[in-house]
Amino acid sequence: MSRSFTIILLFSMILSLGHCTPVLFWNAEVTPRSVFPRIKYPEFHEEIKKILEDKMLVAFTYYKLSLKHFRCEDCFTYLSQQSPAFFYANVERADEALQSLDPVGDYSMPPDGRFEAPIVCEAGKLYMISLDSFRGEASPMRTCDKAIRSVTASIECEEIAYAFLGTHEESSELSGTLFQANMISFYFTQLALRDTDGLHEIEIQNMNVTGEDPRLRVELQTNDSRLALRFNLFLSNGYFEIHSFKYNDTIYYVSDLNAPQTHSFSCGKITLENEKKKLILSRIQIQYDSELHSERTVDFKFKDAWTCEGFVSPAIISGLFITAILLAILSVGISMLLSVQSPTAFETEGGPMLQINVVNE
Repeated sequence: MSRSFTIILLFSMILSLGHCTPVLFWNAEVTPRSVFPRIKYPEFHEEIKKILEDKMLVAFTYYKLSLKHFRCEDCFTYLSQQSPAFFYANVERADEALQSLDPVGDYSMPPDGRFEAPIVCEAGKLYMISLDSFRGEASPMRTCDKAIRSVTASIECEEIAYAFLGTHEESSELSGTLFQANMISFYFTQLALRDTDGLHEIEIQNMNVTGEDPRLRVELQTNDSRLALRFNLFLSNGYFEIHSFKYNDTIYYVSDLNAPQTHSFSCGKITLENEKKKLILSRIQIQYDSELHSERTVDFKFKDAWTCEGFVSPAIISGLFITAILLAILSVGISMLLSVQSPTAFETEGGPMLQINVVNE
């Protein structure tokens, strides 16, 4: 389990913000899942029901438990030793799913860690124990780990499963919006303008596309009828490309926003600057499809993505440069070793003679 727990921590460190509640199971048989996709409320609800068919479940809850808490590997000396264990990183409304199953006991752990509430062993029963009293501790996760160890040691049940989860989502992932009109599909999760007054989110209401190949004019209308985000999409040599965006009479130029017409263009974040203003587009995906003419198709899926992260990025260039230096040093060293020869002359005639012993077989 120690190796699995380490892998869990590594995965949690590379996950981005905007997740649901993490849930750790042990002594429970649940469906193994990747840590990345979000587990919907009905799916998690069914997993809990399967556990309760032949086991009792004790769920430890902590307010706003997040992935950053699991980055402290030394905090979970007890939980890291449990096996079998399963980790769900993104569970939607996990505490509500438990509450909907009518727990027979909903207790709160006292600050001193002495839990004396009665636990009756019986398959199908669900107990919830809140650890929120430890939120003021200097190291709340270490205290929670000790409390969980104390409670589980006091429960003498054979068929029992445990879970550790949060009661509130720390943050919610932004839901994206898809606009489609006249051969253009445009998706993004957030559009915002940053100026001297701060960050202002721009709410898009509708998208209009006019013009014909090879130039299409796109207008994203905001809730303010006087403002709109506009850009031109050009078609050339099997590619589509965008050179600039215009918002509130300010033009923001962009480079390398292009993709083959057989693909869609995708980028995690685009930041466009003009003097003291910044136009920010998050998780953007654009596609040109000559066969699309309706407002929205059923079960729409974007084509394979042509990402904004080019092959020759600064990180790749740095890696190639360092590799070239190391190869140069290595080649010089190898050539120097190959050039080593035995001496053929001496500085003085009276010096020692070179003796080479040859054995003939």
